[in-house]
Amino acid sequence: MKIKDEREAKRTMRDERVIKRKVGDEKMMNKLIKDEKEEKNDDERKGNKKKDEGMKRIIRNERGMKRREKAKG
Repeated sequence: MKIKDEREAKRTMRDERVIKRKVGDEKMMNKLIKDEKEEKNDDERKGNKKKDEGMKRIIRNERGMKRREKAKG
């Protein structure tokens, strides 16, 4: 009887270790996915910032052209 109990105890410990490893792997995968999403969001923000700066520049140029036209005549 003792031997069977020891074997079962070892088996359950092994199963617990496997489960912990799987959970750890899942956490790592979730973290990697989260990091990728954050990088993508950062890239999108940078792109939007560049677009905004470009639009501001265009508006500024248009205002300057209107001012010049008014000054001419």
